[in-house]
Amino acid sequence: MNKQPSSINISLGEQTPTPTPNGAINPLVWNVTMAEELQAHVDKCDMSFSPKSKLGVVGEYRIQMAPNLNITTMLNQVGETSVYYNWSTKTCAKGQISVHNFGIWNLTTSFACVHKLCGNTHYITCNYFPRGGFPGLFPYNPEGVPLPTTTPTPTNTPTPTTTPAPTTPPKPTSAPVVDPSGQSTDWRNMSTRIKNQRNCGSCYIFSALSNLEIYYKIKTGNDIDLSEQNVLNCYNNGCNGGWPMSALQLMQPVGIAYENDIPYTAVQQANCTNTTEPRFRWTGQYDTTSASKEHFIEALKSGPLIVPLFADAGFQSYRSGIYSCRQQRASVNHGVVLVGYNKPQDYWIIRNSYGSTWGQEGHIYLNATNDNCYMLYFAATYVKI
Repeated sequence: MNKQPSSINISLGEQTPTPTPNGAINPLVWNVTMAEELQAHVDKCDMSFSPKSKLGVVGEYRIQMAPNLNITTMLNQVGETSVYYNWSTKTCAKGQISVHNFGIWNLTTSFACVHKLCGNTHYITCNYFPRGGFPGLFPYNPEGVPLPTTTPTPTNTPTPTTTPAPTTPPKPTSAPVVDPSGQSTDWRNMSTRIKNQRNCGSCYIFSALSNLEIYYKIKTGNDIDLSEQNVLNCYNNGCNGGWPMSALQLMQPVGIAYENDIPYTAVQQANCTNTTEPRFRWTGQYDTTSASKEHFIEALKSGPLIVPLFADAGFQSYRSGIYSCRQQRASVNHGVVLVGYNKPQDYWIIRNSYGSTWGQEGHIYLNATNDNCYMLYFAATYVKI
C-alpha cells in the first residue's frame, strides 16, 4: 500500500452520534448566511469551535489536513469512521468517533462548509442547521462555555388574554423615545402586550416573537399577537430551553401562526402545525457584530434586541428599582428583549415574559455599570420585517 501523502486529524464540535433517522433525511440546502458567518470565524485561525456551535444552534465538525489538501482522501477518511458506530447500542467504539454519522440529522435542512489554510494545516469546517438533540442534554457544550437559555421558573402571574391578528391598514412608523444627547433610547412606546411563559422553559420563543411583534409595530403602527405555541410544538426541545436565533431560523421558511389560531398552553403538544393561514412572515434574523455595551447602545437606536442573560433569584422576584445580579455570573439561563437604555442613571430597560404584573409592568431596570448578569457576552439578535 502506498503511503498517504498527508496526515489527517478529525475533531468534532459534538461527540455523540445521532439516533437512526425516522424516515428519509431531508435534502440539504446551502445556507449563504451561515457560510459567511462561519468563514469569518474560521479566518481567525484560533482553532476554536464557532459561536453557534457552542450555543447549540448548529451541529459542527472540523477536519484538519496537513501539509496538502486532498479532498478525496479526506472524504474517504470520513466515510471509514462509520464502522465505529453501533446502531444497536447507539454507542461508538471505545476511543473512536464516527464523523460519518455525525453531521446530518433527520431534522437538518441546511448546511455550510468553509476552508482556511492556517500555517501549513488546512481546516474544513461544516455547520448543519438545525442541530440534533441529545437526550437530557441540550444544547451540547463541547468546550465548557456558558449554555444558552434554559429558563428559570418565573413568578406565577396571570395568564394573558388573546389579541386578534391585525386587520387595520398600516400606519406610519413611530420612533423611540430618545434623549437630545442620543445616548438614551426607550422603545416601550412601541410595546405590544406583555405575555407570561408560565411554568415552561420557553423564554427563547417569547423573546424571539416579542422582537417580531415590536418590529412589526415599529414599521406599521399596528399590534400583532403571534403564537408561541406554534413554535413550541415545532421546536425539538420544547419547554426545556433553546436559543432564539435557532427558533427564528426554524420557523422563517413557514412563518408563524397567530395566537387566536394556536393559543398558548405552556405545554409542548405533539402536533407541529404549519399549514394554518394566515401566517406571519418576515425578512430575516441577524446577530449584532459584537456584544459590547457601546455596541448595544448604538444598535438599540434601530430597534429592540434579543439578549441572553443570567436571571438569578433576585431577578426573578424583582419588583422595582435598578437591579444588579448579586454576584458576577459566567453563564446565561434566560432570554429577554432589550428595549432601552437610560444614560443618566446608566441602566438597561428589559422586557421579560413573566406577565404584566411582574416588575415594572413586565420590565426590569438592569444596572449597566456592571455586567454581573452576563448580558454582554453573546451577540444580540434582531429581526427585519
